Amino acid sequence: MESKEKEQINARKKNMRIYSVHRMLTFDLLFYYAIKFLFLTQVKGFTASDIVVVSAFLGLFKVLFQIPITVVIDKIGNRRSLIIADLFQATSVTVIMLSNSLPVLIIGNLFGAIAVAMKDVAEPGLLNSSIPDVKEKSQIYSKIDGKSVGNFYYISAFSAIVSGFLFDINGYIPMTICVIILLISALLATGFTELIPVHKQEDIKKYYKTYFRDLKLAFSFIFNSSRLKALMLFSGVMYGIIMVMNTYEMGLLDEMGLSASITGIIYAIMQIVAGISSKHHEKIHQKYKNKKRKLE
Repeated sequence: MESKEKEQINARKKNMRIYSVHRMLTFDLLFYYAIKFLFLTQVKGFTASDIVVVSAFLGLFKVLFQIPITVVIDKIGNRRSLIIADLFQATSVTVIMLSNSLPVLIIGNLFGAIAVAMKDVAEPGLLNSSIPDVKEKSQIYSKIDGKSVGNFYYISAFSAIVSGFLFDINGYIPMTICVIILLISALLATGFTELIPVHKQEDIKKYYKTYFRDLKLAFSFIFNSSRLKALMLFSGVMYGIIMVMNTYEMGLLDEMGLSASITGIIYAIMQIVAGISSKHHEKIHQKYKNKKRKLE
């Protein structure tokens, strides 16, 4: 009994250590976004409007895959889901890198949407199951996740600068490095231990019946609530604005005649600011709560 408890404790600790590195490498794509617009327009010959259309499909795919992906994760577990997500993301970047038409580019983003949807559910689930059920569980979760994301932004800033200079040499180099990092992340994910038992085959039909019944009730509640419908509309509009802004801000830098190296440096500065904010968000949140209590 003591041996099993010790194994469980070691597995939790190992998961949290791997999670910190894995999240740091895969929170978003490294060596990609700083040169994405330049690669698609200058190397592959796509227009800015093509990129906006593809971004719209990416958002649509993310929404459509949320529910079926949750069912898949419940069946295969968080560990396998993260490995598959990293491999799908690597496939996505590879297809984008080799794309020569809009449909192929959309297919590449389809793989990316599946990967993101899978990772968004599996990663929090794996970390949550790895933290013991203690009073400070939410604080521990926020600390580990916030630190990992903060470190990602610093690495992303470095990768943005390097990718800009590498793009000036050959546009395919930073994209290839991005794929290599994703393959390393998939290998890293194999080290996770599944702590939540995957549903047995005989229980799966019963589980799905309950799951879809609850899902139906949830959607019924959402569509009968004017507040939630307004929130969904607001989220959709804001997502669209952000995607368009992200596309055209890089396009604007290109129109200004700035090189990939300068574009990478500008993107890196934004990532550093995001990293500082992410790393200290818990302190900022705590200060806000304390101030609110004093006012009350």
